Amino acid sequence: MKIIYIHQYFCTPDMPGNTRSYEMAKRLVQFGHEVTIITSDRNPSSSSIYTSSESGICIHWLPIKYNNRFGFFRRLVSFFQFAYSSFLLAIKNEADIVFASSTPLTVALPGVFVSKKLNAPFIFEVRDLWPEVPIAMGELKNPILKFFAYKLAKFAYHNASHVITLSQDMADGVTKIMPTLSKVSVISNGANINLFSSIVTSETSIKNKYHIPSDCLLFVYAGAFGKVNGLDYLVYLAKEFLGDNRIIFLAIGDGKELNYINSLANELGILNQNFFIHSSVPKYELIKLLHEADIASSFVIPVKELESNCANKLFDGLASGSCFVINYGGWQSKLLAEYNCGITLSHTPFVGYKQLCNLIDHPELLNSMKTNAYNLAKSEFSYNYLAKKLETIFIGELM
Repeated sequence: MKIIYIHQYFCTPDMPGNTRSYEMAKRLVQFGHEVTIITSDRNPSSSSIYTSSESGICIHWLPIKYNNRFGFFRRLVSFFQFAYSSFLLAIKNEADIVFASSTPLTVALPGVFVSKKLNAPFIFEVRDLWPEVPIAMGELKNPILKFFAYKLAKFAYHNASHVITLSQDMADGVTKIMPTLSKVSVISNGANINLFSSIVTSETSIKNKYHIPSDCLLFVYAGAFGKVNGLDYLVYLAKEFLGDNRIIFLAIGDGKELNYINSLANELGILNQNFFIHSSVPKYELIKLLHEADIASSFVIPVKELESNCANKLFDGLASGSCFVINYGGWQSKLLAEYNCGITLSHTPFVGYKQLCNLIDHPELLNSMKTNAYNLAKSEFSYNYLAKKLETIFIGELM
């Protein structure tokens, strides 16, 4: 089977970011299929397209600049540049399946038109609910833009032979827009257990390098510092623990609000006391930090539409064997409760502090949650299992 896989933000293992598409494509190649990825080089050194090969995947890199610090309309320019350029490149190939993965929603455009040009089924993967999320965030206010955004979503769903979402909440959001849609499947993000099992346990603790006492619990946030993440919550949570030598907070990542979070932590007197920020950490060190973390975390601002998200942070946390902590509802909150592998904190930092204190006061509970997290990752979210589900959908659309 020849698969054209369009994903604007594809990441290989040596790049920062979500490697879901790489892990899925690698396994599709292992299953005997031919996979061509069309993606973007977000920080191009030239204006030329270049091609590389990774684990048997043919990857075409388009020189389309993008940075998560871009404003909304600058991002839109990048989205449509990629949509147009990826279409022109994709139609030069042969395909049995055209698979497009959002975000952004605009990848549906080349997906649909390439599938029609090559006479191949179009499969659309939804990683975030657009336009519901940007509308709820106040980023998409113009009624005309809202109208066309919903039109684009309906266009994508109507022309897809099959829609794949990362959570049931997302699937419900898709069918709310397109009630007549008959084929919607859920394939979540995956837990890459191999990343953590490859760590040599005899190595010196990574805590030493980051000046974290070996007898302290390590609470890690690794991800974007954006408006949607609301990391001021984490700062205020850590402030409540100032003077409590049992726990250290470490935030790793970058984004538009990095300077704000840094300033707020400094203002509250916790920066480099019990709260540390690192904007850049080599990938292997990040894996080691998560491996040694007692608690991993994900946060979003209190916007209902964001609760359907499928945070890659959750699956990294589970795979690392960390208790996982969030501050929002939805399917992830239910999952943590059902498998007893983490807790959902109140959106009020002081109440969240009390909840977290209760967990720290009961080390046997914390340790059992860590064990449950790893077991859940291994049994339900392995990439081998998820890639087989994706292959089954592809084969079904060809029959």
